[in-house]
Amino acid sequence: MTWPDSWPKRQVVCDLVALTGQTVQGASLEYQQTGAPWCVLNGVLVAPATISATFDANGHAETLLPRTDVAAPAGRTWTATVRVGERTFVKTFALPDGDGPLALASAADTVPLGGLHRVVATVNGVGPDEAGNVDVTVAAGSVAWTEVTGKPSAFPPSPHTHAPADVAGLPAALVDIDTRLDALEAAPAEHRHQIADIDGLAAALTTAQEQPDLSDVAVTLAYDPDTGWPQRPTTRPVVWLGGTNPGNVPPGLTTRDLWFADSGA
Repeated sequence: MTWPDSWPKRQVVCDLVALTGQTVQGASLEYQQTGAPWCVLNGVLVAPATISATFDANGHAETLLPRTDVAAPAGRTWTATVRVGERTFVKTFALPDGDGPLALASAADTVPLGGLHRVVATVNGVGPDEAGNVDVTVAAGSVAWTEVTGKPSAFPPSPHTHAPADVAGLPAALVDIDTRLDALEAAPAEHRHQIADIDGLAAALTTAQEQPDLSDVAVTLAYDPDTGWPQRPTTRPVVWLGGTNPGNVPPGLTTRDLWFADSGA
């Protein structure tokens, strides 16, 4: 059917959105007059016309259609039929006057036949809304590490720096090291100590004073004819040379003496 040029018309656009791994190639689109009679000639209803539209490679189609809000009778509608593979989607809509083209996916259904936007089926079980949008928000959850794909086999750290405050305990340790270094570098002041202030010094001095005076060890001793030995000098230690043991022992031999006998000891 051909409408007169005076019949108001409006552009209708349809866009098919292919899901991942799918295609819109081979899809078809037809518009058919529905609702109230569109045209009567000589009292006979003219059969509804069917207009075919063609999708481009991007799934876009534009069709110029007569509006449905012209003079009586009222109730005219268009029914769009989209076929994608084995699926068929039907949408009945009105085409009133308006600014710019009418997007078929956003046109309100005049009968509950479902929207053309459902050509995208569902995403994760969620269908599109009336504007053709699908909410693909994924709820928070956990995934096993083995189920994560595309992860690297190693995670080498990149070169970077840290402030001392970022390392637990480091600032306090640095202060302690500085304090110790300052103490080592400081020269001790000249000073003196009492003997009692040095552990063991008093006892060591006393012991040194009690050591025998050997400055006059070499003395002349009188010879004792009865023993055959020199006479022993008081209590001083003596180094004896000669004699035998046990027959000829130095007189008054004590543990403080040294005796080098001719034989035996």
